[in-house]
Amino acid sequence: MKCLVLFPPQSMPENPYLSTPIIKGILNANGHDTDVMDINLSFYNYILNPEFIKKTLNNLFVDYEKNAEEIFNQYDESKCISEYPEDFQNKYLKYKKIKEIDKQQASEQIDQVENCVKIIKAGTKTYLKKDVMLARINIWTLLGYLFLPYFDVKALNDKYFYFIRNFEQLNEFIVDESKNIFYKFYEDIIPEMIEKNPDYIGISICAQSQLLPGLTLAMLLKQKTKAHINIGGSYFSRLKETVQNRPEIFKRFIDTIIYEEGEKPILELMKYLEGKTDIEKVPNLIYLKDGKVQINERTKTMPLNELPPPDFSDLPIDSYYTDEIILPLLAERGCYWAKCTFCDVCYTGNKYDFKDPSKIVSEIIELQKTVNFSKVFFVCEAMSSAYLRKLSNEILKSPLKINFMIYTRIEKEFTEELLKLAKSAGLVEMLWGVESVNERILKLMNKTKFTDKAERLEIIKTAHKLGIENTCFLMLGFPTETKEEAMETINFAKENAEYIKSPLLAKYLVKEHSPISEKFKEYSISEIGDKDEFDLFYYSHQTVEGMTYEESGELVNDFLQELYTSGEIPFANLHDAAFSSTFWGF
Repeated sequence: MKCLVLFPPQSMPENPYLSTPIIKGILNANGHDTDVMDINLSFYNYILNPEFIKKTLNNLFVDYEKNAEEIFNQYDESKCISEYPEDFQNKYLKYKKIKEIDKQQASEQIDQVENCVKIIKAGTKTYLKKDVMLARINIWTLLGYLFLPYFDVKALNDKYFYFIRNFEQLNEFIVDESKNIFYKFYEDIIPEMIEKNPDYIGISICAQSQLLPGLTLAMLLKQKTKAHINIGGSYFSRLKETVQNRPEIFKRFIDTIIYEEGEKPILELMKYLEGKTDIEKVPNLIYLKDGKVQINERTKTMPLNELPPPDFSDLPIDSYYTDEIILPLLAERGCYWAKCTFCDVCYTGNKYDFKDPSKIVSEIIELQKTVNFSKVFFVCEAMSSAYLRKLSNEILKSPLKINFMIYTRIEKEFTEELLKLAKSAGLVEMLWGVESVNERILKLMNKTKFTDKAERLEIIKTAHKLGIENTCFLMLGFPTETKEEAMETINFAKENAEYIKSPLLAKYLVKEHSPISEKFKEYSISEIGDKDEFDLFYYSHQTVEGMTYEESGELVNDFLQELYTSGEIPFANLHDAAFSSTFWGF
């Protein structure tokens, strides 16, 4: 079979994503000629073009001059904007944002866009950290301008990512080119896909921000090719119930969906497309039959030791928006703990599995021969201390020289001796799931087995002392948490800022399929709500005791405001700050 595997917008363009290279590796190893395209990266290259930005801004200003005054005159400032019809809200808020644009400054920013991209790709090895940060801020400001013509309070608002929450919104934005920034881009790039003449097109959708661009791409390809259009990725794996009630998705956009891990199912799907098996025998497959959505039974996940290496050969590694390519690799799958009450990792039913450290070391050595990268990010739920020890020992007895990063949990087993070993093997950053430092809250999260507050801090200090950077994931607003308990976590981050590279603070949201969502009343939540059919979270909840949902949000915003506006970089808003610093490596 001739296969084409695509990673659509919209995600950060700083490094390659792992999903498509894994599928290419599987398909090629089984005799299927497979190409991979990072459409997300191509999208950023397309829109971050000076002429494209100038044209977009000129059109914005012409629109403003023609229509803004009439809209502004209709607005009564004694009323709330939400009291007006949605169409008026969109126009008023769009024109208000256009009015705030400094034309001279915008012109200078456009003139600097190519240099900003150059600075981002060269990084702090060539430029001052402040210059790199300012370049990123400039890029995000320009992205804000580029999305303004499509502004909509439902789906874009202050974000530069579409956030489609239900089928009605999807239907609205996918058919209206005036609301969908991806149409013109796809018109230019789809001919390149068609030229490859694929029998099968796989589209990897891993986040809600990819829903509109991913399905827009699928729809256009379904109209223009005879290829079998298949969706995979973690996002739709969590939407089986939604998809089962939406046959329109198959009628208009795609042919099939593979849910959960796709290595075994995609090979069986190839057999079906070659006429060698029935569609009912393809595991983990969702499809339309006789007008009804069918969901085939899941199969056991392919053991990681049986997976061929991911194949990054089609990706333009040197084109990503970073000064240091960090290659994502899979060392473990699932979670060895899998008991945190806020997490949905158990929903897929995948059992914890890991790849033999000697196998992964051999794969990295082979990848270094063909791919230009200097660091590996082991993408798993949490690397265990036992696996880290085995991996480090395996690296040290091999000729491999590599820096690497891991997600993990703070446990007593991360001793100074182990951290020294891992550092000597190349460990440079640990992303810790700290969540909270309050013992009562950690007990509710089912995370108290491991360390107390003093021990957690000591482990973080030890890592810092050894030259390992610490990123800490923190969570505020867990059910029943008081302001005083939340401040304990905030103060922990503030008081130990010298040891923590990035404190990533988030407001707690009830995640669908998590233990809490299934028995939320046991956690003093009286009501959960504001979840639409394409959402993975409930965006509001009412608590019987502790902080309210709104109060925890205020605490998070206050912390971020202080964190991002107290330094030397003049962030215009928290959105720019978060995307320019946290997600891009500072």
